Amino acid sequence: MKYDLALQMFARVNETLEKNLSKWDGIAALREIYDEFMKNYVKIKKLSEKQIKRPANLINAKNKLLDQLIEKAIPVANVLEVYGSGNNKKRSKPVKISRNKLLKSKDSAIIKKCEQLLSNSRRLYNKALKNIERKTNNPSGTNILGYGLTEGMMNELEDSFNKFKSESGQVRSTLKQEKKITEKIERLVNKNNKLLQQKLDKLMVLFESRDPELYVLYQKSRGFIITEPVKSNTPTPKPKKAQQKRTTGRIKKTSTVKPSVKK
Repeated sequence: MKYDLALQMFARVNETLEKNLSKWDGIAALREIYDEFMKNYVKIKKLSEKQIKRPANLINAKNKLLDQLIEKAIPVANVLEVYGSGNNKKRSKPVKISRNKLLKSKDSAIIKKCEQLLSNSRRLYNKALKNIERKTNNPSGTNILGYGLTEGMMNELEDSFNKFKSESGQVRSTLKQEKKITEKIERLVNKNNKLLQQKLDKLMVLFESRDPELYVLYQKSRGFIITEPVKSNTPTPKPKKAQQKRTTGRIKKTSTVKPSVKK
């Protein structure tokens, strides 16, 4: 969560002051500020619990319903596409649907596509039934029933669509609520940070000489004192190797003196 570090610090301050209550409880100004701090902290915890539980479960349920919807939508879309590939393109108004595109689309786009698909398939199916009742000949092959579209396919698609649409609306409503909760948490965290920085930190200076142990504990709870040694990033210098004179493989030429020959 966004404010995890702040909440951890609030928890440390709460624990430190509660354990040492008898040492500071008699200071009215400190008591007043601490009570206000705790009131905000309790509200933050309750709001955080609500925020964590709900959206993940709803989104998972919605994604499962989307998978089911895609399974029902693609066969109907394929019938309309094949039916419209000939002379019936204007009548069929095919809706292009693919699994990958639907998974990447926003819910609003998915709902719009499926509404079009249902509307077009119902219209063509009902028209085919009327033609059968009237015993109308279809030399041009405009009867979509001959391409495998059934009422059961459309009913299953409509059922999956209605479930997905309902769950999508619930997720959207919940996310709006979550946004409001996040904004409330943000305001409360900012309030508590101001209380600590502008008031409680200054009041705790009273204990610097009165009770140094409590003062240090409070400083640690606020993160002002690091309890673990800090590891240095500077590398330890390596011991210098003894310098050796560089020798070359050259051989010095020596001048040869010719012996003098006595005549």
